[in-house]
Amino acid sequence: MKHLILAIALILPLSVGAYDPDHLTLLKETKRCPRCDLTEANLKGANLRHTNLRHTDLQGANLRGTDLRGANLRDANLQSANLEDANLRHANLRGANLLGANLKGVRFCYTTMPDGSVNNSDCD
Repeated sequence: MKHLILAIALILPLSVGAYDPDHLTLLKETKRCPRCDLTEANLKGANLRHTNLRHTDLQGANLRGTDLRGANLRDANLQSANLEDANLRHANLRGANLLGANLKGVRFCYTTMPDGSVNNSDCD
């Protein structure tokens, strides 16, 4: 019996890395979620303009096509996040972790990058 329980435990996926549903609700209701766990959350196409996501864990999150204009993502973990076609104009990414993030088609304009520099590559 012990071996069966151990075998089942090894086969079942761990919930480690899943976002906190209460944090996702908080984000949707208040547009504020500093220090939240939104790991692997699906926020595709969401309107997150001027949202406070400082120190938020967004590792592996789907942010494809998301409107993050003016968002505070300072010190956020965006490692392996999908930011394809996201709008990051006027966003603050200072200290953010973008390691392995998909940045294809991201729009930058007055965007503060992780190193503190400002990216104006998509300003009209």
